[in-house]
Amino acid sequence: MWEFGKPPQMVIEIVTRRQSPQGEQKFPKYAWIGVPFSIVFDPTGQLGAEPLRMYVRTGRTYQRYPEEWFPGLGLGLRLWQGEYEGLAQTWLRWCDQAGNTIPTGAEGAKRERQRAERLAAQLRALGVEPQDA
Repeated sequence: MWEFGKPPQMVIEIVTRRQSPQGEQKFPKYAWIGVPFSIVFDPTGQLGAEPLRMYVRTGRTYQRYPEEWFPGLGLGLRLWQGEYEGLAQTWLRWCDQAGNTIPTGAEGAKRERQRAERLAAQLRALGVEPQDA
């Protein structure tokens, strides 16, 4: 807050162990500074069976937020099962309004390489070498 003069739009707590003050325990502090959304991601089930809990601030408390889309932020948040950096598990991923995950930098680069390879193949089929074009 001291750097930008306003609270963050969202706080994401990632639960790593049961003994530390994590999850909903920090809600009073977040509400006091005015954080609109608070997310608790508990990938290992330390706080219960539900790995993702989302909340919206209403006054001085937080209520469960049933949507994965945050209209004021133009982003959504969802669980995603897949491989990231060689580790296959459930991850927290940003998504668009339709629920499609937003590509990571590596995923975007891979798609762009594949696109460039397709375009190069099309140029070669037309008798044009891509480096000459």
